[in-house]
Amino acid sequence: VVVGDYISGNTRRLVQVAEDQRVTCFHVETASELPLDRLRNCSRVGLTAGASTPRDIVDEVCEVLAGLNPAGGEGA
Repeated sequence: VVVGDYISGNTRRLVQVAEDQRVTCFHVETASELPLDRLRNCSRVGLTAGASTPRDIVDEVCEVLAGLNPAGGEGA
């Protein structure tokens, strides 16, 4: 999951790097945009954000992702 503004060059580059590695990538600006039904099927989820993405937005996305794995263990 890449969090950041859709027009941010830095954030778009993070998406491009993931896609170049053939990694499924979801670019969202906020936690409400997360495709939870698709993410629930993932065994692991990584999170990164553009340099100018506000910390509170990243924290909110992280909280939602952690909630996908109630045990809070590996793969969250």
